[in-house]
Amino acid sequence: MKNITGSAIGKPCLAGRDKARDKKKNASLPGSPTLRAGAFACVHRIGRGLWGGVSAAQWGDWEWQLQNRVRSLEKLALVINTPVESLAACGPVTKTYPIAVTPYYLSLMDAAEECDPLRRQCFPDPRELDCSLGEDDDPLGEERAMPVPGLIHRYPDRCLVIVTNVCAVYCRHCNRKRIWCNERPGGVREWIQPMIDHIARTPSLREVILSGGDPLLLSEGVLDWLLGTLRAIPHVEVLRIGSRAPVTLPMRVTPGLAAMLKRHRPLWFNTQFNHPREITPESTRACERLLMAGIPVSNQSVLLKGIN
Repeated sequence: MKNITGSAIGKPCLAGRDKARDKKKNASLPGSPTLRAGAFACVHRIGRGLWGGVSAAQWGDWEWQLQNRVRSLEKLALVINTPVESLAACGPVTKTYPIAVTPYYLSLMDAAEECDPLRRQCFPDPRELDCSLGEDDDPLGEERAMPVPGLIHRYPDRCLVIVTNVCAVYCRHCNRKRIWCNERPGGVREWIQPMIDHIARTPSLREVILSGGDPLLLSEGVLDWLLGTLRAIPHVEVLRIGSRAPVTLPMRVTPGLAAMLKRHRPLWFNTQFNHPREITPESTRACERLLMAGIPVSNQSVLLKGIN
């Protein structure tokens, strides 16, 4: 398995060409008038056949964004205005590593341009199925450090909890893409409870990182329960959330969500902006809501060839 950030079809991309295109298209860069007008204005530029009748209220609704993600090559072909047959080479890829892209994130890219740095992060590439000697679906060896399913306990004083395998956007460079298609037995709480039990009976654990998938795709009720349960464990001092929602689904950070998270402070939030074009009024507002709730926000960019 390869963590690919190349073009979905056609010739390889050149970073220099991409930079020149970005310089030319000032409207795509942060602070430009087009971007300040909001991503909603871009709905008529891409995906016209998919979301042409959407209202501003729908566009700003995170649940609408999730329900209307591009999840198939047929919809992807409509977005980039190409015959679906031209994406045939990506068919086997999406059966192993599904595609999911929110309308919002699509609106930030030049989806028809193979070298677009945002497109390269989320469009499938046939090379994802290439496997060289020494490569593994679990490149960080996480499965070997799981005392219970979903909980990675690699270091004595901290652990990482995979609370869900669902993301708003499936990034092709993800180190956990092996879990995208995994079936979860029972409900969310039934999946998480054994991990909570392990943390409670392991007094050396002082830090817990909620990851996935994306923890912010849990309902507020479940996330509230999870954070409250972990906070009640005496030896747990530090709680962190790792989420790309501020980048790919910023409308998820509602005032209600921020208020709920505020109740569980001290709480730290890690996100992942990989390109300047991902910094928009919407993503800025999401980060500001977290900061105003007293939650420090840090960024962990992934170094990606030809993207950043």
